[in-house]
Amino acid sequence: MVITTFTKEIYNRFKVDILNYPTLPSIAFAIYRLNYMPSDTIPIITGGVYNDIKKSYYGGFVDVYKV
Repeated sequence: MVITTFTKEIYNRFKVDILNYPTLPSIAFAIYRLNYMPSDTIPIITGGVYNDIKKSYYGGFVDVYKV
């Protein structure tokens, strides 16, 4: 029930189908690219913004097991 509600909420708010993405970070990146990043932009980030993002994503590993 929680996953179903989450799936519907993400689709209703951002028009992103979470079943096409294996991890939560990939869903977040898809939402950003599809809704907030201009289509003619190359996604290269440098400087202070890059350093902040790098610090926030540093951590554990994400493993995807497809059955």
